[in-house]
Amino acid sequence: MNWIKNHRILSSFVLLFCLGLYILFFQTWLISGAWNLSLGALNIEQCQPEEEFYVNEQAIEVDDWLEGKIKHIQDKKPGRKQDCWSYKTRETYSRIIKPATPSIVKVGTRKFKDPKLMSLIPDTGIRSLTYKEPVSVYYVNNYSDFVWMDGRYNDYKKAITVKRSIPRSEQATIFAHEYLHYVWYRDKLDDDIKLVGDLNTFYKSNPHLQQRMKEYTPEMTKPTEFFSYSCTEFSDSYLTPYIISKCNQYINRSKLYMSY
Repeated sequence: MNWIKNHRILSSFVLLFCLGLYILFFQTWLISGAWNLSLGALNIEQCQPEEEFYVNEQAIEVDDWLEGKIKHIQDKKPGRKQDCWSYKTRETYSRIIKPATPSIVKVGTRKFKDPKLMSLIPDTGIRSLTYKEPVSVYYVNNYSDFVWMDGRYNDYKKAITVKRSIPRSEQATIFAHEYLHYVWYRDKLDDDIKLVGDLNTFYKSNPHLQQRMKEYTPEMTKPTEFFSYSCTEFSDSYLTPYIISKCNQYINRSKLYMSY
């Protein structure tokens, strides 16, 4: 009998203990929920102290100014903001107290073009190359890495260069050759499957072009070179109609002397 009595007392105690815990946590949850609900209903916010902030510099491109010319026209000034927490939206956001003023500069984007080399354009057959085209054009004295080169197009620098020492009668062909490299990358001609296929076939089957490119490394032996040589040195009888049409899109081939 005592065991049954003690068991009942223990069971009652456990039941009361669990009931107490339930009431405690339930009331806490109700109070917390009611508190947050009231904060949300009142759109209460909690904010950090104000702090300074800056915005990115703005550059105004001027295509009438040569590349490298920069003019500062406005100084940067800090703004002020607060980072806040909203109980209503349950999100953090920034409150702008005072807008920041950006630094503003004007930047020249016009590429340098040597007037003397540009004067060759009528002889090159190049159909469109204005002073505002985003590519530099100038003479160089030599190429230290490839001494046999007479011209080069650097796509990273966006620059067409021609060796100053070669005869002027040959400069037009070199200029046109390098210009075609420029349009190859500019117009993404690598994506023209028909053109690339025709050019690869032409290179593999033409010993004159292979001989012409004997100094080229494997990395340099690619369709952009086949295109430039095809358009500036090979007559129509060597080329497919599609290659000819793409050449004529960019240059007037009748202006150039064809070596083959």
